[in-house]
Amino acid sequence: MPDDVAALVSRLTEDEVELELVNLHPSRARRLIVQASGYGEHRIVRVHAGQLSGELKLATYVEAGAPWPAAERTTRTTEIGAPAFEVELAPASRLPLVLEVERHAYKPSYRQPWETA
Repeated sequence: MPDDVAALVSRLTEDEVELELVNLHPSRARRLIVQASGYGEHRIVRVHAGQLSGELKLATYVEAGAPWPAAERTTRTTEIGAPAFEVELAPASRLPLVLEVERHAYKPSYRQPWETA
């Protein structure tokens, strides 16, 4: 996990994973790879990414210990069809995701998603 990035898995079912990614750095974007399983055996069919409207000042809420503000969400769906995908988080942002997963679609492997074949 990159510096200043956190992930929270809030729901896990037979075919879905709901999580939220947060970039706490106030001025630097962060890139990370999201994989549905430890050994790459599950296929991420598609991802529903919630985009929060308006600018969010994370530092204000983190320092004050205040609850997250309510924000309107729009959702963007992207077909993946692979065991992993890359995400770039804008500075001081959070990204709610719902992964639709097909379990045991691939043979388990120790190969990491960032390694080339």
